[in-house]
Amino acid sequence: MSRHYHNKRKYRKSDTAVVTHFALPLQGWSGAGLNGIVRAPDGIPSLPHWGVGLTICIASRCFASSSIISIYDASISLGGATSGEIPIKNQILTGRWRMLLAGNDISPAWQIHRRVRAKFKSLGVSANDLSLDHVSRAIAEAYQEELKQARTDQVLGAYGLDMDRFLREGRVGLGDNVYEEIFHEMQECCFDLDLLIYGFEGTHFAHIFTVSNPGKIASQDLVGFAAIGSGSWTAMGSLIGQRPASLTEPEMIYRLCEAKFLSEKATGVGRDSYVAILESGGTERLIYTEQLEEVRRIWESEGRSKIPPLALKAIEEELKKGRTR
Repeated sequence: MSRHYHNKRKYRKSDTAVVTHFALPLQGWSGAGLNGIVRAPDGIPSLPHWGVGLTICIASRCFASSSIISIYDASISLGGATSGEIPIKNQILTGRWRMLLAGNDISPAWQIHRRVRAKFKSLGVSANDLSLDHVSRAIAEAYQEELKQARTDQVLGAYGLDMDRFLREGRVGLGDNVYEEIFHEMQECCFDLDLLIYGFEGTHFAHIFTVSNPGKIASQDLVGFAAIGSGSWTAMGSLIGQRPASLTEPEMIYRLCEAKFLSEKATGVGRDSYVAILESGGTERLIYTEQLEEVRRIWESEGRSKIPPLALKAIEEELKKGRTR
């Protein structure tokens, strides 16, 4: 019987079936590929079977403009053919909070997002009054609840059990050997999904944190930036030592673009790049991949150490256009 979940092992830079591109041969398949004769795996195909996920998300505080700037790729391709833009990596939680996602299996993210929104609503607090504790606890609990539901559906359901009954009565009713076997199978049911959350507590306090399996929170406020996905190691290495507190907004955008461009060496990271600048009041400005191509061209030709003035000029011109969502 096929199980549509991942082992505990997190993705690494060397993984071959990471995220935004469909990789051939498909995971669990054998044969020549889509145009040949293939043997399908057992069960219903899921996104991980096709090598589909999301690869790089980066966010950093910008002290000069009191904003948080993120950059991410957002392309899915079939055999090298891009399927088009998909605005799914940057999800709005509330007016002042955003959720970025990356991993080998992004399918749980939508239910986690739904659970988080429901928790916010149940708090009886206005969106502008949500505290860091409200947001972080809601997301961690939503992640844990969705993982508990997945373990119930995919493991315990076959035995007619829910989690509470299994923990309370399982060992007595099933015996030690069967209980331990099921418990181990549940532990192997994990989400290969990381979340990068950023936003503002009130209108002044910017926060960045990550959430990973099984709902572990890691604050990134001290360093002021974070990255998730298969290209995250390269991106973080690029940003360390840049002294973000001293950078203007265009300079910060350039350094984030540089980190994203460098991360494209990692498996599956898409070339398309999208920048979002979240202001403390909740307004979000956007720069799309087409407008960033001039920055890429300048970076490739002359900008790998100092920030080229032409690149800053190109970024400043895009910021003046004031695209928002």
